[in-house]
Amino acid sequence: MGKLLPGKSDEVSGLVVHITSNNHTSHEACEKIDTDSLPREPYIALIKHGSCRDQVKLRHVADGNASAAVLYNDNHSTRFIKVERRANRITFVVISEKKGEEIAALVDNGTRVMMRIGIGSHGVFRFGQINKTSVLFVSISFIILMIISFAWLVFYYIQRFRYIHAKEILSRRLCSA
Repeated sequence: MGKLLPGKSDEVSGLVVHITSNNHTSHEACEKIDTDSLPREPYIALIKHGSCRDQVKLRHVADGNASAAVLYNDNHSTRFIKVERRANRITFVVISEKKGEEIAALVDNGTRVMMRIGIGSHGVFRFGQINKTSVLFVSISFIILMIISFAWLVFYYIQRFRYIHAKEILSRRLCSA
């Protein structure tokens, strides 16, 4: 799960390609990508966050005809990377370092990884997911507990009143005797 960034936000799917520099030392896409090593089918570029600006990376990936770009963090921070708010030509998602490294390891080992990027919910709770029987049970239980509490309270005050009244009668008898 990642964060879709401002710009183009189409639903995209394709083969994941871990972008490497021409000398195979970096996965940051800071320099132009050799298009001969890229697949002819739609692909999603996996890029490591790093030394150059993210807009440069996006431009290089878009020039390489990628359908989308997935940028993963380059440090152990759990916070998402902040990217400049400019119109992007391709769909752009940011994920954590852990997820990025997992996907990169699979791709680098020769596994054919397919990815689908779509707009998901933003943690919105839907009331249709609540079981109405559960709501009814909780409501009835609450009402029963309130009735029991009220009955106990009434019983307690009646007993207290009777005790005080009996004590008062006893003290009157002792005073009059």
